[in-house]
Amino acid sequence: MMAVLGMAPALGCGGETGGTVDATGDPATGPGGGSNMTCGHASFPSDAMLYQDISGAAVDVESGTILGALDGRGWGDQGDRQTLGIDFSFEVNCAASSVARRMYTQDGDNQPDCDLAPVPLPDGGKIEGAGDYTCSGGDCHLIVYQGSRIYELYQASVTGGTFTGTCLAIWDLARDYWSASNLSPGYSRGDTCDGGTAADLPIAPMLLTSEELAAALAGDGIIHHALRFTLKNNRIRATGYVHPATHYGFGGTTGGSDTLPTGARLRLRKD
Repeated sequence: MMAVLGMAPALGCGGETGGTVDATGDPATGPGGGSNMTCGHASFPSDAMLYQDISGAAVDVESGTILGALDGRGWGDQGDRQTLGIDFSFEVNCAASSVARRMYTQDGDNQPDCDLAPVPLPDGGKIEGAGDYTCSGGDCHLIVYQGSRIYELYQASVTGGTFTGTCLAIWDLARDYWSASNLSPGYSRGDTCDGGTAADLPIAPMLLTSEELAAALAGDGIIHHALRFTLKNNRIRATGYVHPATHYGFGGTTGGSDTLPTGARLRLRKD
């Protein structure tokens, strides 16, 4: 799990025009990876990294050291969360093609990392941890599927006529961002690029939904995609990341060299 360090030139992330991306798109077609269908769309091609079977993958040379250290002092602090986090506070919104897109005002200076494009806001939608589009504090991720795009906006809030957000990542559901044959303009949305999360990985396709859990229990009992998880910041390496991540917390994470880097993949034991 060697961390990827260093800086890249200040290129636009996501799209090819300095932080913008084509925000339109026809509905995604063709099979997705296993059970991962959301809002009627397949999320990325079936051979994308989030569908890879890593049960037989080689173990990283740092694996024993990192997992041993975490097991030794715990995966979280006493009085706080002491396990891997699987967050159920996310809201995934589905927008019909007729739903108009609305431009947001960006809070702070996060360019050239963020996509600058209008975002669909379906009636009755919600952001993470809220009953509507109003953020009262926290991450407040807005996740919307429309056509062949996922819009993921960090710290989104709609109050009256004001729509604000910190950083937007728009993901093309038909593209394999992590394939060696599809690396223009760079790996994923670009190395060192921030996005809707510190790792700049898509959120929605790696969530576990009640619908796919029910389908798995009625079928082969398998969730056929990687699951997103979080740890407390002091259990995540302070600097560096590993692919498929392209970014790390820059001051938010405080762990030492024996903690997990952003983007690390864990393999569940059979027991």
